[in-house]
Amino acid sequence: MPRIDKNGQTLVREDGSIAEGYQEWEQAILQAHFPQGPLENFNPAQGGKAFERVDTQLVGSLLRKAANTSAPGDDRISADIIKVFWL
Repeated sequence: MPRIDKNGQTLVREDGSIAEGYQEWEQAILQAHFPQGPLENFNPAQGGKAFERVDTQLVGSLLRKAANTSAPGDDRISADIIKVFWL
């Protein structure tokens, strides 16, 4: 995951290289938090009716409890980036 250096001035990519400028920063963040999804022939598991019990309050509550380092699911989006947009 990209990180800010100790001085708070530089965005360091996962490979240790430095992202310079807003376009490189954007690319580093997008690559870390929005990796490529599954292949086009991906078929998710068939579900039942559990989705009927899900509402925005439940999702918000579960997101608050999720660790920022939670492993991404099938969509490859990590919990910390979802929290940015949801909470």
